[in-house]
Amino acid sequence: MVAVVPGAQSGDQLWSGYLDAWRQHASNPADASVRQRLGLPAEEPASTKPIDSRSLVRMMPKGLQVDWVAPQGVETENFLLIADVPVEVAIQVAIDLESFYAVWSQLFFPLWKDRQRWDQSQTRTSNRPTTPRGSPLNKMRVLVLRDTDQYQKALKAEGTQIGQSTGYYSGNLRTTFLLHSARDAQPASAGDESRASRYHELTHQMLAEATDTSLKVMPGERSGFWLAEGIACYMESTSIQQGYATVGGWESSRLQFARHRVLSLGESTSIDPLRLLGRVQFQRNADLPSLYAMAAAETHRIIDRNNGDGLNDMISQLAKLYQIRRPTSRSNTTSDQRTPEIDLATYLKLTDESLSPSNRDDLINLCLARCDLRVETLSRITPQKNLSWLDLTALKVSAADVVRLCPQSTFLNQLSLEATAVDDALATWIAGANDIEEIDLSWTGISDAVINAVPDTAPLQTLWLTGSRISDASIDRIAAWRSLRRVDIQRTAVTDVGRARLARLRPDLIIDPLELVPAQ
Repeated sequence: MVAVVPGAQSGDQLWSGYLDAWRQHASNPADASVRQRLGLPAEEPASTKPIDSRSLVRMMPKGLQVDWVAPQGVETENFLLIADVPVEVAIQVAIDLESFYAVWSQLFFPLWKDRQRWDQSQTRTSNRPTTPRGSPLNKMRVLVLRDTDQYQKALKAEGTQIGQSTGYYSGNLRTTFLLHSARDAQPASAGDESRASRYHELTHQMLAEATDTSLKVMPGERSGFWLAEGIACYMESTSIQQGYATVGGWESSRLQFARHRVLSLGESTSIDPLRLLGRVQFQRNADLPSLYAMAAAETHRIIDRNNGDGLNDMISQLAKLYQIRRPTSRSNTTSDQRTPEIDLATYLKLTDESLSPSNRDDLINLCLARCDLRVETLSRITPQKNLSWLDLTALKVSAADVVRLCPQSTFLNQLSLEATAVDDALATWIAGANDIEEIDLSWTGISDAVINAVPDTAPLQTLWLTGSRISDASIDRIAAWRSLRRVDIQRTAVTDVGRARLARLRPDLIIDPLELVPAQ
């Protein structure tokens, strides 16, 4: 599992050697000597060893109350997995844990507590183990719970809000809790939100247990907690395909939310207030999604600066936060060839130069709102098959451009095409949006034909049609969506008679909530 790590240069020869070994493995996975150096089994992607039910009892976290049905125990090189799922699913999860561990150790090698073991193994390759080593009790423990009820009961003592999540790392129990997903047995993909949650929590666990941290409490207890969450959000973006891993990039899911908040909502990009927050202040903040978005964006910005050499800066910051003694090397020092700093808003606003080609087709969220992108540049993005949120606000895209980028509207939950060049040619495509909840077609050339094409069974809640070409002919259609809560039809061809009819048909509906300001 090879990861591209631009920040690891010749200044850290041990790190470079470790990366070289993984590159050799990627180019020739059957090379027995390289597999042995990396501690990999002869053929399988990772060593997995079943654990009998009697042994499982003493491996459970003390005091944990879980109504197990048929738990499976799997031991790997670095993990002890206890999963209340079918055995074949448990094995796939265990293999994915080791794959992510391989990626993490390549990226954060200077913080990895086994870097010295790797160093020693170079002179004693024949003694390198290829089966799970050490006592299972000393390995990182991961629990996969079969359903929401079992998951929430297991985490009841950790707090009610935690029980609403899909993954959680408990520093007290030194255990990662994961809610089972139907996609757990499928290949790794950053488009899988359950796997993103898994990688997020594993990052917390590895920084706490796979390093020589001297912390006795959670990191960032008094201030700087944003960094612990920021790096976990960054690692959510990990996509593992055919022996290669990609991490980060403009298409990372968390960056889409940050881009929306900064470029569309105009939120502040200053992270100074964020840096001051301790763990409790951060976690109890009323606008937690905004904090996560900004923490993720700032982490991406730091790592991406200076053509990727910012990874060394990030590792130094993490070493300080987690109180990890980082070995001195030339790569710890400041580069003399740094590129100029760019602010967060500029970093988030993609341009024709900064939007690198992406061949991934598994994105769930894609927000390019108000970016400086030509329509032709969007051809660098592979057509997406699973989009839930698409925001192309203010880009000069046509209906054909939208369809190329997202051929099927089947999974769309939220769509924003405000101030784009779409027109009634969008009707056929939007007819497949059976799960759509929010649509923004403000200031576009669409008319009644598009409104009539939206499925009448769609769970639509919000409809922005400001400045479009709809007329009174759409009123009955709009009123028929019983799930609809608000609609804006200002600056359209809808007459006062039509607006009054809508108010009579749907007295519960919020009509024209936007406050339009006259142009100066």
